[in-house]
Amino acid sequence: PFMNIATAVVIFSFIFFINGIPVVTNSVSTVIENGPAEQAGIFSGDKIIAINSIKMEDPNIIANIINKSSGEKLQITLDRVGEVIEVFVIPEYDDNYKKGLIGITFEISIEKINIFSAFSKGLIATGNIIKLIFSNTIEMITGKVPIEIAGPLGIAQMTGEAAKLGFLNLLYFTAILSIFIGLFNLLPIPILDGGHIIILAIEKLRGKPLEAEKISFMYFIGISLMIILFIIATYKDILRVFVK
Repeated sequence: PFMNIATAVVIFSFIFFINGIPVVTNSVSTVIENGPAEQAGIFSGDKIIAINSIKMEDPNIIANIINKSSGEKLQITLDRVGEVIEVFVIPEYDDNYKKGLIGITFEISIEKINIFSAFSKGLIATGNIIKLIFSNTIEMITGKVPIEIAGPLGIAQMTGEAAKLGFLNLLYFTAILSIFIGLFNLLPIPILDGGHIIILAIEKLRGKPLEAEKISFMYFIGISLMIILFIIATYKDILRVFVK
């Protein structure tokens, strides 16, 4: 499992190093029609440089001020192709998002990072994927979402789809698959690493090795479970791939 997780970290780090990371800027990307921003005279390409005469560079701070100022008049200073423009806008409270909005999105640029930052981002991405897998597994166990498993056919199909989207997308899919394999290998099923850990723990508690017959029976159960899982996954793959 460790090697699978380490492989994912290396792949994610490589992707971040080669491709860079998306960074939200303070430049306006889109302006929603008839929204407060459009009515105030804000256009796509404008750069927000100040709010209420306070200089702003961080788009997160800009968004936070707007979100907390529904119904309040804000003086927004714009940089429009080198020309400084002042506009006044009143954020409108949105019932869905539960915050004030003016109807704009910010531009996203790609920022190149060094290998050390890429490795840090790779660790964070791997951790986020692991947490997502655990949360989705809990939701499937509790019945909040339907149980979905993929066998060889499904994995091959997903790999092909990822490859069509480009080399980096294929690498991204490979990293996620590596994490899945690593976590799956930790399941307490004999023949998997998780099962071996359970057996070793039992032997440690007993103070002596398990009898060969008991270990053989546990392996038989583990192999049987794996075969059943393989059959179910393959059956679902066939329905998903060939039955429309």
